[in-house]
Amino acid sequence: MVNRVLALALVTPAVVPAIVLAGTAAQATSTPTCHGHAATMVGTPGSDRIVGTDGPDVIVGLDGNDRIFGGPGDDIVCGGVGSDVLRGGDGDDALYGGLDLRRKVKQGGLTIVKGDLVDGGRGDDLLAPGAGARTGMLAFVRPNAVTFKHAAGPVRVDLAAGTATGAGEDTILGDGPLGVIGSAYDDVLLGSARPDFLVGGKGDDSVSGRGSSDVLLDGGGQGDDSLDGGRGVDVAFGFAGDDVVAGGPGGDILAPSSGSGSIVTGGAGADQVFLPAGLGAPSLLDGGAGLNLLEVISVSFGDKRPVVTADLGTETVSVVGTDHDGVTRAAGFDGAQLLGRARWNYVGTDLKDLVLAQGGPLNARTLGGDDEVYADRFDDVIDAGDGTDRVEGGGGDDTCLNYEQGECPAKADPGPFRTATRAAGVLTGGVFAAVPQLRHLLAARHLR
Repeated sequence: MVNRVLALALVTPAVVPAIVLAGTAAQATSTPTCHGHAATMVGTPGSDRIVGTDGPDVIVGLDGNDRIFGGPGDDIVCGGVGSDVLRGGDGDDALYGGLDLRRKVKQGGLTIVKGDLVDGGRGDDLLAPGAGARTGMLAFVRPNAVTFKHAAGPVRVDLAAGTATGAGEDTILGDGPLGVIGSAYDDVLLGSARPDFLVGGKGDDSVSGRGSSDVLLDGGGQGDDSLDGGRGVDVAFGFAGDDVVAGGPGGDILAPSSGSGSIVTGGAGADQVFLPAGLGAPSLLDGGAGLNLLEVISVSFGDKRPVVTADLGTETVSVVGTDHDGVTRAAGFDGAQLLGRARWNYVGTDLKDLVLAQGGPLNARTLGGDDEVYADRFDDVIDAGDGTDRVEGGGGDDTCLNYEQGECPAKADPGPFRTATRAAGVLTGGVFAAVPQLRHLLAARHLR
């Protein structure tokens, strides 16, 4: 479940965990402690599976990626260095993570982080999943997170206050990016001034990031969720049900759910709003007051090539030729990127338009304004209209009209990734210069 927070994969060598049971503590020159309490059970420097007793335990996992189950007593657990999974039980437990599993990427100085997962269970627990983030460029496979996946009812989590109720009266500690995974019920998940990762569950959840740059997901359930990014550069994605997704004053990355009643609203920032064409037709996508980019992704299977029309003049996106055809209202956008296997139609406005098409032939009319159109390696038809326009065709047999700059048809095939890299930042002097980098946030949050 937690690996869905972000879709970046981390490849690690296969390990066989050691199993540590009650009464088989590893040998050591001195007894390890967990926050001042002498350990009754100790793991190994490798990856352990440790099961506590029915009574109170003090468990120290040491290094390695450990899985520790405290049991029904009032347990104190320290995971140690590594990516650990700590579970309490019915008692009043104290669960402490440790330094996370980290791997440095040679190019770009990026550090990949896989944090600890803490599940207190019933009782009034203290949940401290990890030591927090370090400075630098960090990409999270899994942040340090607390989970209420096994809760018997709804939970209310407030990371700013450090509290969680519903599965007991829990206290949450953390000094860096922190994740929360909700229950199968109707939860309320509230973030903090730090970067947060908030994931709902199967119920009708209310999720709010508040301050900083957050990631909000509906968790894949069928509930009708509310996702509100708040301040900062946020990622907020619906999935199923009729979700309401809202950005804020920052430049946000937003996506609706597949329900026909789903609504997305941006804010004052330069937002990027995704529409998976072919999975459903949400009710409204509103980019807001900023300069916004609509990302339409064709989801087609087999030999199907649906017809997708993005008309910024009538503020609609229509999909024909899939199992889930429909029309979505799309307002407040200054350009579109059209991605995937489809026949793409685009109608612009009398203002400046940015159009990027990949994966299928493009038929575009941008009307007035100083427009920029970047097509792919198909037979495209592009009419740039009035204004001083740039058109870059691909390697196909293109027909291009009313453009003053660029090359159409192209003299050589520029390759499939040209459009995103060459067109980034062309709208209003670089407002969208970060678009390719922002897209990578779907896989990793870059934090300083």
